[in-house]
Amino acid sequence: MNSKPNLILTGCSMSHGHGLPDCYDPPIGGAPEHQSQYSYGRLFLNRNRHSIGNYIPLTYGGQSNNEIIYKLLSTNIQEGDIVVVQWTFFTRDLFFDKPQPRRAGEFDEEYMEYLTKLSSNRDLAIKNLMSIYNCVKYLESTKANIIMWFVEGFEVKDFHGGYEDFYHKLFSEIDKYNVTGELWNPIFTTDIVEDTSKTNKKPDYLDFGLDNLHPGVRTHEKMSLLLEKIINNKFLHNG
Repeated sequence: MNSKPNLILTGCSMSHGHGLPDCYDPPIGGAPEHQSQYSYGRLFLNRNRHSIGNYIPLTYGGQSNNEIIYKLLSTNIQEGDIVVVQWTFFTRDLFFDKPQPRRAGEFDEEYMEYLTKLSSNRDLAIKNLMSIYNCVKYLESTKANIIMWFVEGFEVKDFHGGYEDFYHKLFSEIDKYNVTGELWNPIFTTDIVEDTSKTNKKPDYLDFGLDNLHPGVRTHEKMSLLLEKIINNKFLHNG
């Protein structure tokens, strides 16, 4: 185990910093390869460099949960490392039918038409919960310190039709790592603070990025402070 834990942080555009001043390409509406210096992960690192070993960002805009898992499995995670996982939208996927892996999601109309014809919300919920559960079990085997949050969460209604027990069993085993209520919900308005989904939520960002869709600089700053409180209280004991 390293004297200082490495910080591995992964997620989609929400964690990559899409729309922030150094992570936005107006002609294509995309984001560069590098994670924004204004993203909540980088801001946390800047204030806590003395407590962290290596910083390993695995974020990218448009990633699916499958790609997030693939990158985590390809990373040398050691005992005591801090792994922050931001799970993304269940409709997304990663395909290997071409020389380079291909991302698909709500930004691909042809894929979405295909997906809605062949998959129900229950199908997607079951697939993603099983994949996330298996990934968390792997992370546990590395003895890493795990925290995770959801931009789209699981709801029991998506498992109606005989899969409710499956949902309760698997989610109850991984929910102890779930900090959605501490990190993500505070920047949304909701009547049900325990709810990990976006149901009944409206964005309440402090500001928006240059694309008028993703969180802006001040919102990432707030998220970095919330993340700092969570990590310090759980793992670093600096707060």
